[in-house]
Amino acid sequence: MATVKKTSSEDRQYKILFDSNPNPMWIYELDSLKFLAVNDAAVFKYGYSGKEFLKMTLLDIRPKEDVDSLLNNVNTHSELYQWTGGWRHVKKDKTIMDVEILSHDILFAGKKARLVAVNDVTDRKRAENALKDAEYRYRSSLDNMMEGFQIISPDWKYLYVNDAAAVQGKSTKDKLLNHTMMEIYPGIENTSMFSALKVCMQAGVPQRMENEFIFPDGSKMWFDLNLEPVPEGVLILSSDITTEKLAKIEVQHLNRVYAVLSNINQAIVRIKNKQELFDTACKIGIEDGKFKMCWIGIRNESTGLVSVAASSGFVNGYFDEVSLHHNKSTAGLNPTIEMFIKKEYVLYNNIGGLDETVQWRAAALKRDYKSVIVFPLIVSAEIIGNFSLYSGEIDFFEEKEFALLKEMVQDISFALETMETEKHRMRAEKDLKESERRFFNAFEYAAIGMAIVSLEGNFIRVNNALCNITGYPVGEMLDKNFKDITHPDDIESDQQQVKRMLSKEINTYQTEKRYLHKSGREIWIALNSSLLRDDSARPLYFISQMQDITVKKKAELELISAKEQAEEMNRLKSNFLANMSHELRTPMIGILGTAELLKESESIEEIKDFIPNFEESAQRLLRTLNHILDISKIEAEKIKLQKKNFLIDEVILRSVGLFKMEALRKNLWFNLDVPGTGIMVNLDEDLLIQILNNLISNALKYTSEGGITIHIEKKIIDGSEFAEIIVSDTGIGIPEDKYDLIFLAFRQASEGLARQHEGTGLGLTLVKKYTELMGGRVSVESAFGKGSHFILQFPLAERSSTTDKKISAGSGEQAANDILKVPGGNVLYVDDDKVAQKFIVNFLSGVFSVQSCLTGEEAIDMISKNKYDIILIDINLGSGISGVELMTNIKQMDTYRKVPLIAITGYAMIGDKEKFLSKGFDYYIPKPVSKTQLLKIMKTVVRENYNNIYS
Repeated sequence: MATVKKTSSEDRQYKILFDSNPNPMWIYELDSLKFLAVNDAAVFKYGYSGKEFLKMTLLDIRPKEDVDSLLNNVNTHSELYQWTGGWRHVKKDKTIMDVEILSHDILFAGKKARLVAVNDVTDRKRAENALKDAEYRYRSSLDNMMEGFQIISPDWKYLYVNDAAAVQGKSTKDKLLNHTMMEIYPGIENTSMFSALKVCMQAGVPQRMENEFIFPDGSKMWFDLNLEPVPEGVLILSSDITTEKLAKIEVQHLNRVYAVLSNINQAIVRIKNKQELFDTACKIGIEDGKFKMCWIGIRNESTGLVSVAASSGFVNGYFDEVSLHHNKSTAGLNPTIEMFIKKEYVLYNNIGGLDETVQWRAAALKRDYKSVIVFPLIVSAEIIGNFSLYSGEIDFFEEKEFALLKEMVQDISFALETMETEKHRMRAEKDLKESERRFFNAFEYAAIGMAIVSLEGNFIRVNNALCNITGYPVGEMLDKNFKDITHPDDIESDQQQVKRMLSKEINTYQTEKRYLHKSGREIWIALNSSLLRDDSARPLYFISQMQDITVKKKAELELISAKEQAEEMNRLKSNFLANMSHELRTPMIGILGTAELLKESESIEEIKDFIPNFEESAQRLLRTLNHILDISKIEAEKIKLQKKNFLIDEVILRSVGLFKMEALRKNLWFNLDVPGTGIMVNLDEDLLIQILNNLISNALKYTSEGGITIHIEKKIIDGSEFAEIIVSDTGIGIPEDKYDLIFLAFRQASEGLARQHEGTGLGLTLVKKYTELMGGRVSVESAFGKGSHFILQFPLAERSSTTDKKISAGSGEQAANDILKVPGGNVLYVDDDKVAQKFIVNFLSGVFSVQSCLTGEEAIDMISKNKYDIILIDINLGSGISGVELMTNIKQMDTYRKVPLIAITGYAMIGDKEKFLSKGFDYYIPKPVSKTQLLKIMKTVVRENYNNIYS
């Protein structure tokens, strides 16, 4: 009975191999035949759960007729691994499969047990039996088998090859049939597979083997081969096990490298002498890593020569044949010298594949070195030497092996640096004991925090740097335990490391953790803690070094935040471009379509029904542009509030008329729940109307049944009075996880190609920003599929005796009204856009006497010959003088000093209005402008300049 004492690390490795084995495996007790452990592959293969298995015995998975032979086999004990075939197992679904068993007697949890690995050979058995029973009858099905099937004649020619065998052989049936194996695969007669073929062919003895086959192109594959003598020669049944084999090889490689890493780390902890560490590391590489050769070199800085500090394995004069002089001009003389020149690791995974001119290639291949990796040994940021490992296997140093070996070399480098530090410490120990004052001065004035801590965790001595880090003076720190200033979430991990040091598992540890500053804020520190022992190895106290890395941690978090913000900005950009493309292009259909109809129609009656669509498209386009400009103004903080006291219910009653008509058109009810007494607020009336327009427009857009309700009431919140407006609808509603998203710019609850409703995604953004700009707040309550409630709350204004007084219109206002009712006043409009000219002249005709021209030069000529009361000027007038230059010329004319000059322009970005007014224009009108808007502005111009125009 085999018993092996394993370390906990080895136990974990064996458990990983057991659990992750692709073949079913279990352990059963020999006396009771009860299952003691099964792996995942067994659970998957047999259909029983792990718990079901552990309640069963071997008898439960065997056919009744096989029980006697089973019991006979169980009673045959052997300390050797046994491979037996011809067994049958029953799955949970009652199907029977043929298996081969690899078993071994072990002690498991103190019980005599047997470890079993199962190989399902049901398909193979079926194929073998089928072949024996009816070769001809099943010949056609052989071509479709997953396994390779071929028959070789006594003169080594291929008599039959199925498709799978041709694929496995990297050839075709036509190329293989009637050709000898030696013709297809030169040198095959020197392989172990061919030797087995000869035994089967000449002695008539079946053969079973796993074979690594190397193809003429150098590639490899692994096959499970069954060789059977047949009258025609030898039948070869082959299964491609390359993937499985590579996985096993990788596990073997990793196990070897894990062993190297583990044992070298243990050596690092145990060994304090540099030469002993070098010798031990090379020896471990050979014994545990199964490398061909390992060596460590140290570079002489002055001579450039790399001397061999330690080596192990099959050296056989290798260093006599390769150059170890660092100053050689070419790196090709030796991979180690190449590493020193490149200052980074060097890897060759197929030395045989290198060009024959590479000078060290022949020396390596002569000693069967097939791959090599050279790591730098780094101490104090300087490369002081190399650790070179030569393997007898091609492609040994794959990604995982590389990572583990790199970690190993880093550990050795760290150990060397630690040894150097230790050597210097020991050198200085005598001086340190003789001058304790100087030591504590260094302790006190260290740039990083330092502390001597008792075994119970109490601070015995601290320096000023640590006090600066924590905010506590020295006296308060000495009254504290390390747990008092450690973040609660980090205490347990600290205590675990302390236990490891006290148990001699480790001597020191490094970590990043959080302290709590005296002010309560968190501080991130890099902690390096060591346990000091006396000559009898009894622990005395801890010496800890702390470095404040809060800034670094904050930078890391800010970097993560910046990355997330950048990603969000990219998403916003995509949404913006998608929305703007849709919102700018879609209304153009109505505009351009109507334009084409106007051009093609002979009478206005033919296209009269399209005019509302034309106007609706233009309004939609204008809304999109206004939304973009409004959000830009807010972001640039260019919005200036025009607050005044007014009754909020009156404004709402005046503002909802058009929406009532739209609701009626959609067969929706539109209810207003307004109190009888007025509610006074101090807000910007225009912004409030925009807020209401956006909310009610959204409610109408997203509601197809039911209707809209606007509710207004006074509300007391935290002792203060507020006006609360609730816009409710019975529409599609908003998912709860989209509440925050809908208020973000260019975002909607449904986005992308699946977007269900039009819009820029700015309406609710403007609602939120305008509301907060005026000191209010907005929130949403919604049930998805049932409707939404948008809630606005604004502080009430204090009433005064003059609040409710209405300002009567002055004489200028009345005169302006009269002027706009009766035609009068000469207007000049200068614009190089003929389309704009037609519309603006049309809008003003009947109210004013309007003339127009295309250029600034024409305007100056007309002004010199005529008297104009108002002049409208476009800014960009083409190739001649600009609108600003024209305005400047007119201002210099005595007769036009008081004539209002109006900039009417498409320059409508943030700051444009202020820019043109500062240059000398009296008024500013952004394009596009409707007739109603234009006449409203002209009314203002007339009112404010009445005496100058009509005096």
